[in-house]
Amino acid sequence: MHRLELLRSLWGAAATVRDITQHTRSYYFAAQPSITFYLHTHYAPVQITRWSRPVIEVRATLQAPFGWRVASEQDDAGVYFVARRRTLVGELSAGRFDVFVPQETYLILNVEGAPLTLTNQGDVLHVPPPGGEMLPAPPIPQLPAGVDPAGDDAPPE
Repeated sequence: MHRLELLRSLWGAAATVRDITQHTRSYYFAAQPSITFYLHTHYAPVQITRWSRPVIEVRATLQAPFGWRVASEQDDAGVYFVARRRTLVGELSAGRFDVFVPQETYLILNVEGAPLTLTNQGDVLHVPPPGGEMLPAPPIPQLPAGVDPAGDDAPPE
């Protein structure tokens, strides 16, 4: 029983240290129509959500924030946000970036070694291969008349 209590107290202390070293900061940028948002992150999950507000918001949740370098800038063409882990001390750090952009925002994403989640995307997304360049989109193939994409009209075998 004594070991269980010791384990609980150690778990509580670890959670407290995590909470003390975790820092969340939100960055806000005014967005005019047809703005570009450039994001470069380093080994941190990113979630991009489109919304109807004319504002770009970046919520950065950083564990051990001293291990990160974060820079942002805005000009007439767009918003630029870069967050990279520092050499050596960055290995102790973790982060997560939740980004909210207006519907008409053009996205340029350079996400290194981390998952990327896109929500509320209402259009076709073209993703070039790593290191590749963006080529003109090929035509979208059309199904022959009478063919159900769910396969319900497939001929019996």
